Amino acid sequence: MAEPHGTYYFATGDLVLQVDDVLFKVHRYLLTQSSSVFRDMLEIPQGEQNQVEQQPILLTGDSVEGWSTFFELHYRDNPWAPPPTFSDQRMLALLRISHKYCMIKIQDEIITRMRLSASRTDQLINLIVAADIIGSKEIWRSTVEMLKVTKPIPTFEQSKLIGLEATYSILSDAYLHLNSIHQSCPPKW
Repeated sequence: MAEPHGTYYFATGDLVLQVDDVLFKVHRYLLTQSSSVFRDMLEIPQGEQNQVEQQPILLTGDSVEGWSTFFELHYRDNPWAPPPTFSDQRMLALLRISHKYCMIKIQDEIITRMRLSASRTDQLINLIVAADIIGSKEIWRSTVEMLKVTKPIPTFEQSKLIGLEATYSILSDAYLHLNSIHQSCPPKW
């Protein structure tokens, strides 16, 4: 049985979304302004208010974290305040839904922020994940090249996130570097 979200279930909402077992009752205007997919989907007339609550739109494959992040970004007490700062994991969850529902401005902003802040290995790993989400080979290649320069050895968890191809590319480059060092400094017997 789905339960209302603790924050994003508004009495004045005119649209109910169900993600897993959580209900979001929000304003359709917000979604139609952000997403061409929702704009097209919601052009179809909806029923009475009580019918809207009984028939939520089921969003399969989405995460509560992604939608909570989306609504936190849009339902702010002070619209003049700087946008909230989210962890990379929340940014990736938001990126998944922004890409799925063609929220181009949000998707582009997330990628821009992630690229500007990608200086540590974990941030570069997350940028590779982001490139996979949006299907950008250019971002994927450039980020893998940046990782090669820093010469990290991805952990098992990081390797699972970025996939076999990226891990192989990073490790083969590290192996070639180590091999060239070994050949230039022969062992003394």
